[in-house]
Amino acid sequence: MPFACLAGLWQNGAIVIQPQDTTSSRVTHVWRLAATFVATLCLAALFGAAAARVALGADGTPPQLTASLPAYVTSPDVVVTVEASDEESGVTDARLSNDGLEWAPWGALPLPDAGASDVRAEVPWTLTSGLGARTVVVQVRNGDGLVTGSSATTILVLPSAMVVRAVPPVVVYGAAAELRGALTLAGALAPADTPVDVNRREAGEAGFVEDGVAATDAAGRFVWTPGPAVNTTYRCTYAGDETHAPAAVEIEVRVRPRITTRFPKSFWLGDTVKLRGRVAPGHPGSQVTIERKASGVWRDFATVTLRDDSTFSVPFKPARSGFKYFRVRMSADVDHAVALTTSRRIAVNNPNPHRIPLAYPHYIVIDHSQFMLYYYEHGRVIKKWPCVLGKPSTPTPLGHFRIAAKQPNPGSGMGPYLLSYYGAIGIHGTVEPWLISRFPRAFSHGCARVTNAQITWLYPRVPVGTPVWNIR
Repeated sequence: MPFACLAGLWQNGAIVIQPQDTTSSRVTHVWRLAATFVATLCLAALFGAAAARVALGADGTPPQLTASLPAYVTSPDVVVTVEASDEESGVTDARLSNDGLEWAPWGALPLPDAGASDVRAEVPWTLTSGLGARTVVVQVRNGDGLVTGSSATTILVLPSAMVVRAVPPVVVYGAAAELRGALTLAGALAPADTPVDVNRREAGEAGFVEDGVAATDAAGRFVWTPGPAVNTTYRCTYAGDETHAPAAVEIEVRVRPRITTRFPKSFWLGDTVKLRGRVAPGHPGSQVTIERKASGVWRDFATVTLRDDSTFSVPFKPARSGFKYFRVRMSADVDHAVALTTSRRIAVNNPNPHRIPLAYPHYIVIDHSQFMLYYYEHGRVIKKWPCVLGKPSTPTPLGHFRIAAKQPNPGSGMGPYLLSYYGAIGIHGTVEPWLISRFPRAFSHGCARVTNAQITWLYPRVPVGTPVWNIR
């Protein structure tokens, strides 16, 4: 039956339908019933489409929303992280509520980056007061009016704080470090026996594993003593409770390889020696560099590859005598920090009549066969004098001794000074200088006699402890 479906207009709150042609009241009645039914269907479709547009957006897809908060907070003033996206209509604004009933006004969100649809915003918010769990309800709205909701939960607690330091921060392989920490809860020292979990992550590892549990003392302090073999990060964690926030600190302890050297303390000019050493833990195939100090500056002397047993050996034959200084360096790798030994001193001795090492700043040799006294400084003969030695009945003792005492004006014909090295026997002056010109000069009671001028020169230069070597 032909009719104009939307010819009806709103008139005084009712729909009026006007048919094109009527011939009887019965036809008119049927027509009106049919027209009213069709108009009702049209309006339902119209309002249904509008409602669907509000609920689903133009493309029928709701925006995506994620809201997040830290697990624990110590202040009601927080920042809620809002992440939302809508590829078609875009996300325009957001609003927050503590209970889902009373809402803050809608606030505009920042525009996404060019070519992107994701919006991320840090929204300041104030939680309700009091300790315990708190939930923030978040809604976002897109350009078509779609509203999507989400929530974020946190726990409002009292603050906790932890400080930890490693002593020392770098250890040599095989040595232990101390992790010294302190824990405060709400500004007060943590009570005794508060547990602190200690976990470790060794170099090259992805995650932490348990190392143990420390406990605080009455002053809120704790100590943990690990012995890392490689560079290791330690995480000390207080788990928190119903009123206090968790606290955690990470700290790294670096480990140097242990380099053990076997360098000679001294040798004679013209000899060749080996500079030997070992590295632990094993680093076969790695390299170490031996450095030598010259004119106050450390310079590379030799770089050598470690053997399968992590040892090394480098020959050394100097051209000059004197003190030579060496140290060994090994570069850092993933597992270990750079290693550097302390300085090692080697004395290269000039040949001398008695092979006295360079290392001795003072040395006295009394040669019985020559009736001579030699005074050395660092392997060099500084003075040599004829001397009177003990007669056969009171011989001068042979062997190694040290100056034990120094005495001015000893009396008994000993001249101005006495250097004792074996009981009453020592080196002193004389009141009989003419005996020194004789040979052999075996006239004393066991002491070595030199002239008064010579003992006066020697006395201030020779400290207590100076070696005295009486040779046949």
